[in-house]
Amino acid sequence: MNGVFLILGMAAASIVIAGVVVLKITSLYEQLDVSEISDSHNRDRNSLDEDLRDILGFVPLDEVSAIFRSYVINDKQIGRDTIGYLNDNFRYIAEEFDKMPEFHLLLGMLRNLGLSTEYWYEKLETIGGEIPKHEKDNPARTDRGFSGMIEEIRRILPSEELHELLTQKFIHSPTFRSFVVILQSPIFEAFRDAVQRNQVLQRHYFWANDDGVEVCFATELLNNLIAYLVHEL
Repeated sequence: MNGVFLILGMAAASIVIAGVVVLKITSLYEQLDVSEISDSHNRDRNSLDEDLRDILGFVPLDEVSAIFRSYVINDKQIGRDTIGYLNDNFRYIAEEFDKMPEFHLLLGMLRNLGLSTEYWYEKLETIGGEIPKHEKDNPARTDRGFSGMIEEIRRILPSEELHELLTQKFIHSPTFRSFVVILQSPIFEAFRDAVQRNQVLQRHYFWANDDGVEVCFATELLNNLIAYLVHEL
């Protein structure tokens, strides 16, 4: 099951790289101790973990976390509908990913690039008990939902600096460049096709949408991110 959390975490990390965030993951970055990934600051960056560390250094994590927590507490779509749906169904969704050979092949490729799956799994596993409870529907937040939260986060991110860093990573980091190449590969396309064909995941997609979760927006966001990494760097 470790791999399921890792892939979902990687998807969220990628969204942060492009200037957005996926809920349930924000707290990971707030508590991240980068020294646990690498204790060397002088040698060449040669793993995907190190690339992620460098990229996260450009993200105002405290401000992102404050926005996320405010929405969980005050916005019913985030705090009640989305978090509630994930709490009730995440285990079943994760089990479907864990059954996919395409998923495990993709995970193996990420590990070969130096991604410490065990480290990220342990970090992700600690998040569940740290997300605040939804307290009330604040009129200033209610109905703004996931898209409203993303827009607030976009406004505080240094977009130009992040783009320049990612461009330099693509040019100079073999591991980050390989990660982008993977996103264009038949292996990644096979993984996406497997997700599309999975009837259980498709049912969860429609159930989540019916329960008020902005899954269409989140899916479009992730697709736009992949297109950005593949075509804009």
